[in-house]
Amino acid sequence: SHYPTPGVPRSAVLFHAGNTDDETHGCILLGSAIGRIRGETAVIHSQEAMSALRRVIGKQSAVLTIWDE
Repeated sequence: SHYPTPGVPRSAVLFHAGNTDDETHGCILLGSAIGRIRGETAVIHSQEAMSALRRVIGKQSAVLTIWDE
């Protein structure tokens, strides 16, 4: 499976364009709204959101730490 194992710490999680759970590959999909695609809940306007993020951070790398306690 290409999905992460629950409870196992991860690194190198990517932000990328995509719409549905099948497209996450364990990463974070960007979008500006929630909608439905082929009957499935989806993130929409993903390409536009990805372009906006690139305008803000450019080619810089960044660190995002998510804690779930």
